[in-house]
Amino acid sequence: MIYDNQGEYDKALEYHLKSLEIKRLVFGENHSSLVTIYNNIAATYRNQGEYNKALEYYLKSLEIGKLASGENHQNIAVSYNDIGSVYNAQGDYENALEYLIKALEAYKAVSESHPQIIKIQEEILEINRT
Repeated sequence: MIYDNQGEYDKALEYHLKSLEIKRLVFGENHSSLVTIYNNIAATYRNQGEYNKALEYYLKSLEIGKLASGENHQNIAVSYNDIGSVYNAQGDYENALEYLIKALEAYKAVSESHPQIIKIQEEILEINRT
């Protein structure tokens, strides 16, 4: 994460991918501990502007997260939000809206007053203006 924060994305990916490999060997392919690693890898690709790779890892994070936590969990809301934001960055507004609405619903299921709700609503409004 330090390399990621410093903008050294290649080094960050190297360590994220090593971590993923080790955790897969220890825990298996669908263990809940992989959610964060997949998400970190996706975020690094997103920071590099490699949106298709980011989506691949965000979707895997979401898939495992659903198995571990079900639909109404904050981590699922985060995943939906991240996926929606990547689609938005790509100009794929239809998919962006789909995932952002899912994120909104998931956050509301966690807490009607969750601070992310307003941010997501603003992003949805911005998309609808385009």
